[in-house]
Amino acid sequence: MNTLLGSSHPAPHRERYGRGALAFGLFAAPLAWAFQLTASYAVTGVTCNGARYALDARTLHSALAAVDVMALAVTVAAFVVAWLGWRATREEAAGSAHHLLDAGEGRTRFLAVCGMMASAGFMLALIFATVGIAVVPPCAGAGG
Repeated sequence: MNTLLGSSHPAPHRERYGRGALAFGLFAAPLAWAFQLTASYAVTGVTCNGARYALDARTLHSALAAVDVMALAVTVAAFVVAWLGWRATREEAAGSAHHLLDAGEGRTRFLAVCGMMASAGFMLALIFATVGIAVVPPCAGAGG
């Protein structure tokens, strides 16, 4: 298919990787991390400040671990979806990286790679947060 200028579309394999999958691969990991961070701070803040409806230490630890595991699962799923998108579009445009940058080709493949990198980074952040739950008591330094 040609555009108005006579050149081919810069993302010729875009139909191999749906927009929903592309969005999930790009945004699910950062959203899972944001949810984990917000939920952990909210639950820990209420408990460590001694509110009357606070959780006991064992329940707090279990709740934090459950939130982290759910966020990690979403992040791994986002990585897999982005990786599958990259595999489906990895032959989208031929040429060196410099040529593709100048031509603007391979957009779908580029976004899939961005999703893989973002997912890997947020997965690492979530792993550190999960290890932190096991190593540091939730209310350390809060006087609780």
